[in-house]
Amino acid sequence: MIRRIINLGNVDAIALKSLGTEFYEESKMPGEFDFDHFMVGLRLAESVGILGLWVLEEDEKIVGAIGGMLAPNVFTGKMIAVESFWFVTEKCRRGITGVRLLYAFIDWAVESKATAIHMAYMCNIHPEHMAKFYMTSGFFPHETMYVRYL
Repeated sequence: MIRRIINLGNVDAIALKSLGTEFYEESKMPGEFDFDHFMVGLRLAESVGILGLWVLEEDEKIVGAIGGMLAPNVFTGKMIAVESFWFVTEKCRRGITGVRLLYAFIDWAVESKATAIHMAYMCNIHPEHMAKFYMTSGFFPHETMYVRYL
């Protein structure tokens, strides 16, 4: 079941933390996942009305989540929906289960009058699969980001 989180007080923080930690470890980003900081960012977005957040539940357990924010495009001023995270447990990545989260995010972007949706994927987590998935879902490559850790 997909459930939109309108109030962060209604989300299972322990399950969300577990999911975020699993993703962060898999992504091999440096440092540790700071769940408290993660929640501060979500609460700030919630407080100004730009947060879109959904959880995927199976057997009353959160097995996935997607979240993003609305923001004006810096060049045009037109509203865009920017995905911040899309966590899905390993067992739910096959088939349509985790994809249903993306559909919820897309529906929200349309309802919010966004003119575009910006999605990303980690280059070290199934990049060929994710690129193909996005291309067959109506997305196209637009920008490449490079990171230099300091």
